[in-house]
Amino acid sequence: MTPCFTVQRSILLAGTIAGVLLAAPALAQQPPASTPASPPAAAPAAPQALPPGSPLIGRPEGNEAAAKLAPIASPPLPAPADKLPTAKLKLPPGFNIEVFASGIANTRSLRVGDKGTVFVGTRLGNKVTAIIKKDGKTEIKTIA
Repeated sequence: MTPCFTVQRSILLAGTIAGVLLAAPALAQQPPASTPASPPAAAPAAPQALPPGSPLIGRPEGNEAAAKLAPIASPPLPAPADKLPTAKLKLPPGFNIEVFASGIANTRSLRVGDKGTVFVGTRLGNKVTAIIKKDGKTEIKTIA
C-alpha cells in the first residue's frame, strides 16, 4: 500500500504547485484606482507648449507612469571637423591631437589594415567604412 500513497501524494503535490504558479499572477495584480467622489472644481488650464527637445514631448498628459519613463535617446549625429572641441582637451606635454576623419555616423570600432587603411564599423547601420590617406588627402568609402 505504500506505493499507492506515494503516487497520491505526488499528484497532490504537483497539483498544489501548479495551483500556486497559476494563481500568483492573478494575486499580484493591483486593484483598479478608485475614482474621486467629487467632480473637479474648475476645468484644468490649457496646457503650455513644451520647449523643443523636452523629454516630455509625446507622453500622455496626466499619466504619472508615463512621466516617470526615461526618454529614448536618439543616435549620436556626426559632427563636422570644425565643430569638435579639440582645443578644450588637455594633453600631456609633447602630445598633440588632430582630427583624422569626420562625418562617419555611429562609429563603434576601428581597425587598422596592413596597408594603413583604417576600417570603421558602425553601431546601428551595420556598415564598414574605409578611410584611406594618400598624398595628404583623405578618402572615405563605404565598403560593406
